[in-house]
Amino acid sequence: MSATFDSLGMCFDPTLALLNHSCSPNAAIVFDGNFASIRSTRDIAQGEQVTISYIDNTYKRSTRRGQLRTGYFFECQCPGCVPPANKFLTRDSFLCENPKCKSLIPEPGLPSIFTCPNCNTAQSIALDSLRSLEIKALQALEKSSLPSQPISSLLNNTLLPTLASLTSCPQWPPLRQPAPALRRQIYQLALDTANYEAAFHHANVLSSPPLIDLHPEPFHPLRTVGVFTTATLISLLAAQENNVEYLKRAWELLKASWVLVTGSHGESSEFARRVAAKRGEVEADLSMGGEDLRRWMRMQSEIAAS
Repeated sequence: MSATFDSLGMCFDPTLALLNHSCSPNAAIVFDGNFASIRSTRDIAQGEQVTISYIDNTYKRSTRRGQLRTGYFFECQCPGCVPPANKFLTRDSFLCENPKCKSLIPEPGLPSIFTCPNCNTAQSIALDSLRSLEIKALQALEKSSLPSQPISSLLNNTLLPTLASLTSCPQWPPLRQPAPALRRQIYQLALDTANYEAAFHHANVLSSPPLIDLHPEPFHPLRTVGVFTTATLISLLAAQENNVEYLKRAWELLKASWVLVTGSHGESSEFARRVAAKRGEVEADLSMGGEDLRRWMRMQSEIAAS
């Protein structure tokens, strides 16, 4: 696997194989060329077991457990699947539709017709309807992985309307899958077809709150990769359209990428060198824009340091 988590093959390592799984892990395996390292994604308490996720842990509990039973032959009982006091994360919850409440409503154990445990508001969309919405979205996502129709038709007639059905649902949290996966697929297809404006829009949403917290750990490598990918795309758009505002946004994201990559991949990693090189390119382009832009960069750096 590359530093940006593109699949390149398989790795067999008896030491890495000792790591146990958690749906709320505190570490991740990161590759730097032919080297693999275990890097913490958040603070790890003394005596706490170091864990990684064997699967995409952004999906809901029943999906995670199903994948783990099929691929690894165990029933997960980690703190993410059996949380203290039943405090499930957004990935396992719906939102209260009451705009004054918006509390999380954990899905496990919900009856078909349910109310918010915080404000007691009866929810207008039943659990069966929400799950039907989810199934249709997952089917659309699967259909897009092996497209049998022109990509423009797939985007406009399937993926974008499906994403809209989730984002417009008052009970569907932005971080709950498959909404983020649909948006990422739309971004990738737009990028593949050189629709850079659409790709920028979706990449920017993915790397901004709340979707940047799909992986809530502060130094999760996929968080870093997402921000850097968006910055690279925006710098490309800036060059194509000679847009200074795009260039300034790219520089801001590259500064954030540098902070993230030192924790997620390491300052001496190949990926960190890529981030530094791209940041240098954008800084050089901004410096050529005159004293006003150089003053703006100095001011932004002073604000960040204060």
